Amino acid sequence: MRGRPHLNAARTTLVGDNGRPLRGPYESTEWTTAAPYAEIAKIKELGCNAVHLYAEVFAPDYPNPGSTAPGYAVAEVDKMVQMTRDLGLYLIMTIGNGANNGNHNLQWATNFWNLYAARYANETHVLFEIHNEPMAWGRPI
Repeated sequence: MRGRPHLNAARTTLVGDNGRPLRGPYESTEWTTAAPYAEIAKIKELGCNAVHLYAEVFAPDYPNPGSTAPGYAVAEVDKMVQMTRDLGLYLIMTIGNGANNGNHNLQWATNFWNLYAARYANETHVLFEIHNEPMAWGRPI
């Protein structure tokens, strides 16, 4: 089990329990199943210590009919949490935006984190990135 990451001495970046910066590729359970165990194990073999997970994609029309409520990928996210725990990798979990970069839905995000933050609160290897790309690529006007 990995210990919680912390800020480095300069307080500029998160580092693992061994002092190494968190580095690794992304995976997604937004629209697909969790990656196979062998794929996640390869990440560690390549020298990385983290996986950035786009857990679910937010629903711009939530809670309107036809929208997808937070938690739709919970079984797949559970698999990623388990695999990264077993392999000694960190998991940086976030809300993906899909094709919605520059937009967000506050109620959806709140419901997402009410579910997932509580679910993984005691998983010391799981970090929470509040939202991926909630704003457009320029400064607000």
